[in-house]
Amino acid sequence: MKASKGEPLCWARYAQPSTATRARHGLQAAREQGRVGGRKHIMTDAKIRSARKLLNQGTTPREVADTLGVCVHTRLHYPGIPRVPVQATSENDISF
Repeated sequence: MKASKGEPLCWARYAQPSTATRARHGLQAAREQGRVGGRKHIMTDAKIRSARKLLNQGTTPREVADTLGVCVHTRLHYPGIPRVPVQATSENDISF
């Protein structure tokens, strides 16, 4: 970014709002118009209830994820699903 003659370069970067600021303003304007920005949630309330039920019955997190068609780690984004450790089934699987 070039500064105009006599203006230090450090001032030039503050002349324009940042990308994050513009994004926040855009999302706020969309909300005011009744629209919602962002990605849709993959886990519906029904899927969360199913996951909770299956995990409480002793089903492994990997089997629950396969049944619901989501990633094993997706449950970490939803507070209603218990956080039980994932058991590795092979040396290539991730466990935590």
